[in-house]
Amino acid sequence: MLYVKGKLLNKQGAPGDSVLTMEELIGTDVDESWTARALYYIAKIRTKEKNFYEAYHTLNRLPKSADIGPKIESFRKLVEGVSLPISENGRS
Repeated sequence: MLYVKGKLLNKQGAPGDSVLTMEELIGTDVDESWTARALYYIAKIRTKEKNFYEAYHTLNRLPKSADIGPKIESFRKLVEGVSLPISENGRS
């Protein structure tokens, strides 16, 4: 399965390939819960790279009808809290 392949690639030190694999998973029209998991994992990779703005936009791609758990929702709030002040400082 692509999700497992993406996680393994990240653990092997290839986060770029992991993100591409997760994007491939999203493009296969899988169940919304798998899409939410893949987007969450991509956002986690982006935050480890300290790219909070990209993580924020990745989490905004979550399907509105998907039943995201409290873990993803709290992570979204954390990333939003970090990235929005960064983007507002850039506009000044």
